[in-house]
Amino acid sequence: MSAILLCFIRAIVSTATNAEERPEYLLEDLVVTATRFEQSRRDGPVNMTVISQADIKHSAAKSLPELLGLQPGLFTRDFFATNGAGATVDLRGFGASSGQNTLILLDGKRLSDIDISGVQWPALSVDAIERIEILRGGGAVLYGDGASAGVINIITKSPTKTGLQIHAGGMTESYGTREFHVNADYTSGEGGVGVYANHYDSNGYRDNNRNLQSSIFGNFRWRSDANALAFKYNIDTQKTRLPGGRFVQPSAGLNELATDRRGTTNPLDYASRDGQNWNLIWRRQSDNAEMMVDVGNRQKKQTAYFDFGGFPDYRQTDLSVWSITPRIKLNHPVFDRENSLILGIDWYKWNYGLKVSNSPLNVGRPINDVSVDQKNWAFYLQDSLQLSKMTMLSMGVRRERLQLHANDRFDVGAPGGGFGSGATPAETAQNESAYEFGVRHQLNRHIALTGKLGRSYRFVNADEIYEFSPTFSREFQLLPPQTVNNKEVALEFNGASSSARASVFRMDVRDEIHLDAFSTGVGNTNL
Repeated sequence: MSAILLCFIRAIVSTATNAEERPEYLLEDLVVTATRFEQSRRDGPVNMTVISQADIKHSAAKSLPELLGLQPGLFTRDFFATNGAGATVDLRGFGASSGQNTLILLDGKRLSDIDISGVQWPALSVDAIERIEILRGGGAVLYGDGASAGVINIITKSPTKTGLQIHAGGMTESYGTREFHVNADYTSGEGGVGVYANHYDSNGYRDNNRNLQSSIFGNFRWRSDANALAFKYNIDTQKTRLPGGRFVQPSAGLNELATDRRGTTNPLDYASRDGQNWNLIWRRQSDNAEMMVDVGNRQKKQTAYFDFGGFPDYRQTDLSVWSITPRIKLNHPVFDRENSLILGIDWYKWNYGLKVSNSPLNVGRPINDVSVDQKNWAFYLQDSLQLSKMTMLSMGVRRERLQLHANDRFDVGAPGGGFGSGATPAETAQNESAYEFGVRHQLNRHIALTGKLGRSYRFVNADEIYEFSPTFSREFQLLPPQTVNNKEVALEFNGASSSARASVFRMDVRDEIHLDAFSTGVGNTNL
């Protein structure tokens, strides 16, 4: 494989000639990172929306989910009004499983984890965001598992203005809501540093609805003519009370929305989260190539307590993930046509731990002590060829391997363990592939037609495999991967002061992952 790949690279390099110039009016020359490298937005047949820094500044949205929910075809749900803490984002109608089918990235690195806790949106300060790129129905080749509906890439700011810049602000609202933030940037010569801090506290509209959260994001950057180095670090903490639902059942004369709209079903329930994340990014550029290496680590600790009417359940989750993602972009003409080839490797190592107890005081001796170790390796390539001044062709393929080992240590003598059970250890190795083929043709100065075919996939996550058997015994249910075949045609208009897009797509889902805890080892159905 490596010999064939090397010959392919040499063949591309050997065909270097002067590329045919393209007209400048195809699309606005906005820089995006849809290909994991900075490039002009016009250089790919993708269905992408970019929320710019100006859009963010002028929006009335107070949280990232609220900002995303203003975009066409993108729906957000936040049932507890906790500044987006429990919000889910849905692209292309995946509904309850949207969190596992819409991939969320921070500066091109995965924020979507191997559990179902979802992205902690409040950890991402809006003040630290440069732009947001929404890629609909694509991204599986470059980013892999979980991108069936699309990819949302949040790009953070880098220090750019020379000198020292400081900004602070705050606000107070009803229901005891208070928020303040402070941002500082300093740039001198080739280096710069930025710090963004945010604190939010609100009692909430409901009883038992308080939300307290803080985050700090730091960014260091150094750049020379050919090299660039960036280090980004983020710390966040959150404590949330969980009020539960309001119930309406007319046949029983029950309507809590009318009789006790602000009440709580679960006055004792709560959850908390502490997280940290760092990334070190090195980039080197030459006339015909660009190389990037990204090394990072993310850790989070979560707790949750549910009273269940006097039958309490307390859970403590610890997750750590290491990642190394090197990639290279080669810019060389092919058959006298402008061409770029992207080659990359993704390596992720996850360690997930879950302790189940009946009280925070007893978690030192848990009823169940679950561990899941997972490794993902992937190789991908994507090529973009300028067939003519008006037509761009893009093709890509990805191959990914997952290895997972799960174990459950059950302690019948632990407090509350007399009625429990443990799962038999399990392990699996799975392989999946993704591909994308797209064409973009500029019909005239303002109108473009795009078409795309693709295949994506997602693997089962750690929380989905740990369930009960029909006899209510704990077990690991290892499900085969879900796959999606996607077809899409879109028409775009880009004018001087306005733009519009209409698209038609079809997604054929096979083995959609839906866990049925009462069907032993099955639970893999197409919904």
